[in-house]
Amino acid sequence: GVEGRWNFAVKRQCHWSNLDAFGHVNHLSYLEWCQEARTRYLRFVSLQWPEYKKPGIVLKALDFNYHRSLVIGDRVLITVRTEKVGTTS
Repeated sequence: GVEGRWNFAVKRQCHWSNLDAFGHVNHLSYLEWCQEARTRYLRFVSLQWPEYKKPGIVLKALDFNYHRSLVIGDRVLITVRTEKVGTTS
């Protein structure tokens, strides 16, 4: 059920700790899920994180399209892909 050229995904379930005062998933949770998916994806494609003082992997864009609010118990699928690999930012 994943559209397009997405070949890697991480499943998550919404927990109480992800909720805000309105009872739906807080925006920060989406960022945390994306960071986890990104880390797993880099391991999947056999890339290693660079050393601390060397230039690292640049995340150029992160985009969210909210179709509805997520609440406790909902399940989500976070997808990851590489669109371009270059040598400069």
